[in-house]
Amino acid sequence: MINKLRIRFIAIAMASLVVVLGAIFIIVNAVNYAGIVSAADTFIEDAIAVDGIILQWPSYTAMENGPRREYFSATVSSEGDVDILMNFTSVLSKTAQTYVSIVYDEGKTDGFLETFRYGSALKEEGTLYVFVDCARELDTFYTFLYASTGFGVGGVVLVFLLVFIASAFLFRPVKESYLKQREFITNVSHDIKTPLTIIDADAEVLEMEHGESEWTRDIKAQVERLASLTEKMILLSRMEESGYKSIMTEFSLSDAVAETAKSFVPIAEKNGKQMDLQVEKNISYVGDENVIRKLVEILLDNSIKYSSDGGKIGILLNRNTKNIELIVSNQTKDLKLEDLSFLFDRFYRAESSRNSDSGGHGIGLSIAKAIVTAHKGKITAKLEENVIKFTITL
Repeated sequence: MINKLRIRFIAIAMASLVVVLGAIFIIVNAVNYAGIVSAADTFIEDAIAVDGIILQWPSYTAMENGPRREYFSATVSSEGDVDILMNFTSVLSKTAQTYVSIVYDEGKTDGFLETFRYGSALKEEGTLYVFVDCARELDTFYTFLYASTGFGVGGVVLVFLLVFIASAFLFRPVKESYLKQREFITNVSHDIKTPLTIIDADAEVLEMEHGESEWTRDIKAQVERLASLTEKMILLSRMEESGYKSIMTEFSLSDAVAETAKSFVPIAEKNGKQMDLQVEKNISYVGDENVIRKLVEILLDNSIKYSSDGGKIGILLNRNTKNIELIVSNQTKDLKLEDLSFLFDRFYRAESSRNSDSGGHGIGLSIAKAIVTAHKGKITAKLEENVIKFTITL
């Protein structure tokens, strides 16, 4: 449990870091790229305004007296003939004509072609195109992009290592406290069994000497209740131990579910409830058979105790293409949607069930979840139209 909590903490911390760094990475590089495009488009607009011929360069230099910006301009007649107007670039005029023809044939008015940003406008003599060479700006952009990516990935890895190491120290007191608490529960549960056995034996002696009475029956009932709670606490503690290993063998899950369910039929009928058993045959499973049978017992016992009077209890076992599903459902009028998120918590019972009449302790579903988790499965609860449905996926 503590290891899962630690993993969750690390995952949340790293996810938060990745989201923040990712947002910064995207924003910074998007701004850089937008700046390149904006500067090129401004130059193109100015060039188009003077029919594609700019002879003065001071406003388009990296420094006041720096190198001029390389560009070429051309017009395309209605017949598709390309006429190069100016070519202040390192590309040959023939190559420039090819670039213009490609853009013209594709019907594009602006965009990028290799390292050139281009724009166009309709003029009397045809379509005017201006191509600006952005090679240096794009090289700088990609250099920064790759560098920031490398630093970002390296930073995430470094922070992960630091968080991983720090979390071990951070969760050490929590782990020690949790282990002591679990050890205390286990020890107390074992220690309680001896006095309970003595009390039960004393009650039987009293019955033999003085006959059965309301008091002796009540003593034995409470002893049985405490003994049941003690066994459940021990089982839950054992299931949640990090070093716990189930005895995994292949067995007939269909037979295990059917046999366990049939043993509850008389109990259900005695309580005025019906059971609908639908078990697909020949389903085998590799797991701890005794513990799986205990899982079915817990779910059926829970359904009988908390289902509506005269209600129907359903047990469905089937295999789909990926998993095995065990569904136990029952009708209920008292359960609310807000109870669902707490059903698997220890000692939790819905408000309507917070009395001793049902005989429950609020720990059965916690054991069921621990059993399913130990088998690397998943258990969920869903409430629809006054029917609570527990679905176990194995």
